[in-house]
Amino acid sequence: MAVEQKNLTELKNFACELGADSAVLLDAQIIEAKENLAALCQKPRCPNYGVAASCPPHVGGPKSLKKQLPSYTKALFFRLMAKKTDVYSAKIHDIQGQVHTIAASLENRALELGFDKARAFAGGSCKNMFCADQPDCNVTARNGACRNPDLARPSMSGYGIDVSALAKAADWPPLVVNNRAAGKEDFIPLYGLLIVG
Repeated sequence: MAVEQKNLTELKNFACELGADSAVLLDAQIIEAKENLAALCQKPRCPNYGVAASCPPHVGGPKSLKKQLPSYTKALFFRLMAKKTDVYSAKIHDIQGQVHTIAASLENRALELGFDKARAFAGGSCKNMFCADQPDCNVTARNGACRNPDLARPSMSGYGIDVSALAKAADWPPLVVNNRAAGKEDFIPLYGLLIVG
């Protein structure tokens, strides 16, 4: 048990070394996978719906995650604070790409540490971040191999993961961090998640 806790602490610290602004360990059982949240990918239709393997309908969705969650014990939830002006610009794909990269790196490190069921999630379509220069997703268009399997991770939205509930459990503000009163720029959190068992 002491080794597991040491490894979890190492993963938490590693998230921040990789660029996360903050990371917190939570019980995996608090993760909620909600059908109504996953349905938002389809109605109103997200422009990324069906475009890449990391998004619906190409991911297992809430039902699949609900079946898997009992075999997980801990969750590492991390955030990256991005300037609001960057989030609402072409820079968003680079920022989301960083979240995917952190999540993938955490998953790989967790596997190295012996968490053999480690699984990471991020936000946004991997197509926009890693294959924007390609006409389509190799997985969805040709049933081929992913061009970026070491970076791309499935969308939390596609699994209906209640990110607001996780942010609340982490005691983080879920929306815009308003700094205007202090004469500074506003920030928006982007999240990633690693589950281990």
